[in-house]
Amino acid sequence: MKMKKIIKFILVVIVLFGITKVFGKHDDQKQGEETTTVTTTAETTSTTTPNPEQETPKNDSKEEKVSEARTKYQQIVLGDPVYDGEGGTAFEDVKAILGEPDSVSTNSYGDTQSMFVTWHDSSLKGIASFTVSFTNNLATGKGYSGFSLVNHNEKVTLDEFNAIVTDGSFSYDQAIAQFGQPDSESESLFYGSYSNIVSWHNANGSFGANFDITFKDGYATGKGQYGMK
Repeated sequence: MKMKKIIKFILVVIVLFGITKVFGKHDDQKQGEETTTVTTTAETTSTTTPNPEQETPKNDSKEEKVSEARTKYQQIVLGDPVYDGEGGTAFEDVKAILGEPDSVSTNSYGDTQSMFVTWHDSSLKGIASFTVSFTNNLATGKGYSGFSLVNHNEKVTLDEFNAIVTDGSFSYDQAIAQFGQPDSESESLFYGSYSNIVSWHNANGSFGANFDITFKDGYATGKGQYGMK
C-alpha cells in the first residue's frame, strides 16, 4: 500500500510539472523553449470561402468563440490522482467534448497509468489549446492557453498588480471581476485541494507584458508579472 502511494505521488509530480511547464510561464520564458512528447497525432484540414455578407464583427466573433471554448473547458471535471482520479471526467467523455486529440503522451508505473493530452481549438485558428492530464483514464488536471484573442477593455497597471494581496483573502471570483476573463489557466486537484495558476495579458507595459496569480482552493497565495509598468 505504501509503495502504491509513492508511485501515485511520483505520477502526480510528473503531471503537475507538465501542466505548469506548459501554462505556468511568462511569455518571454515560453518563446525560448520548445519540448514535444507525442505518441499519437491527429490532423484535420478544412477550407472555407468567406462570404462578406455573412461576416460578423471581428470582436463579436472572437468573443463568441472564446466563450464557447471556455464552456467546453468547464465541462471537464477533475478527480484526485491520489484516489485514482475518482470523480474525474473519463478520457472518452473528454474526447466527446473536445474531439480527437492532437497529441497523447503516456506513462505507466505498476497498475497506474498517466496521460498528458493536448487539443488545439480549430475555431480559434489553432492558437488556443487545451491540455488535460489523466490518471487511469480519468481527468486529474487541466489547462488552456491562447484565449488572448479577445481584447480586454482596460489595461492593468503595475500599481493594480502590486495591490493584489496573497494572504488568502483575495478570491478567484474577485480577480475575474477586476481583471476580466483569463487568457490562460492551469488547474489541478491533489489530496482534495484545488490549485490554479491564472494568467492575463491585458497588462500595461512593454510588449508581451503579462501577470499571473496562483490560487489555492479559490484564494490567492502567490503572483508574478513580466514587463508591467
